[in-house]
Amino acid sequence: MLRRAERIHVTTRTPRRRLAESGLSFREDHRDLLRSRVENKLRDDRLPIAEIAYLSGYAEPSTFHYAFSSWTGVTPGKWGERQPRASQLKAVAPCVRIVSIAAGLFQLLLRRV
Repeated sequence: MLRRAERIHVTTRTPRRRLAESGLSFREDHRDLLRSRVENKLRDDRLPIAEIAYLSGYAEPSTFHYAFSSWTGVTPGKWGERQPRASQLKAVAPCVRIVSIAAGLFQLLLRRV
């Protein structure tokens, strides 16, 4: 967020405040985006869970397991068993909500700069 704020010449507090004013949370939206990416990777049965953990920014698979279990209530392995595989899906839906939130934030920032 720091780099984005610097690009539009505002402090890092400004985008956070504007998100809060809009009823949005950077932390929640970041978590939702990460969860969506992780779920898509889990659907790809060619990737081991340890690699998904690493690709998602976790240094240890155990930390990834803990985070994933707190999001979903089940381990990544159990969740993956219950989901259709990527090869069975015609297309994986893009993260439309995240994109619309980012666009909304950008609009808010432009209006106030």
